[in-house]
Amino acid sequence: RFEVYRHESEPVISAYPPEIISQVDAMASPPEVLVNVLQRLIPVRNEWLQSLPNEPF
Repeated sequence: RFEVYRHESEPVISAYPPEIISQVDAMASPPEVLVNVLQRLIPVRNEWLQSLPNEPF
């Protein structure tokens, strides 16, 4: 599995600036992993929503 990560995922991750990369402990319980992921994604989503024009679709 680690070799697959090194060959497939690591090159993708290294294409992004380090300041937008977050690490989540996937060895935690599933609910804890979910909370940690959402704590990182929700602010990004909210920032994106605020950047949208206020006009209706």
